[in-house]
Amino acid sequence: MLVCTGPNFHRKGLKKVILALPKLPAYIKIIAVGSGDSTPYKQLASKLGVADRVIFTGFVPRIEDYYCAGDIFVFPSLYEAFSLATLEAAASGLPIIATKINGTEELIKEGYNGFFVKRDPKDIAEKINILIKDENLRKQMSRNARKTAENYSWDKCAKRTAEVYEELLKK
Repeated sequence: MLVCTGPNFHRKGLKKVILALPKLPAYIKIIAVGSGDSTPYKQLASKLGVADRVIFTGFVPRIEDYYCAGDIFVFPSLYEAFSLATLEAAASGLPIIATKINGTEELIKEGYNGFFVKRDPKDIAEKINILIKDENLRKQMSRNARKTAENYSWDKCAKRTAEVYEELLKK
């Protein structure tokens, strides 16, 4: 199960993931979590013959339930400041497949807890297929993603922020 999240499906790259779906095994599905107009994405999935493999949830109050249902987080976004979604997915133990954008470059270590992709369906499908075919790698990346996310707890972030302020006050 692939998980894609966000209220702006266009910016988050859902179209690219749907276009990658025919290049993946027939049992692979996408859970698209988030508000927004799903009509053009449903039409695209129907045109490609994969409509039964794309599930749109709309807005959900407990997104963590959907991360728990997934196996891989796919996020070929155009732009993010620091994606809370990638951090939440990593904390849920999902390997991350994402574009190299603000924040993901700090979070993802190529081949350790995820892969970087271009906003290209072929590249996205290739990386997903690697994780599908190598269950041990997917499980290891899952553990590594969770371990990485632990570096971003609220306590650790607050401590690092306080350290920066203390350093600035010394100047």
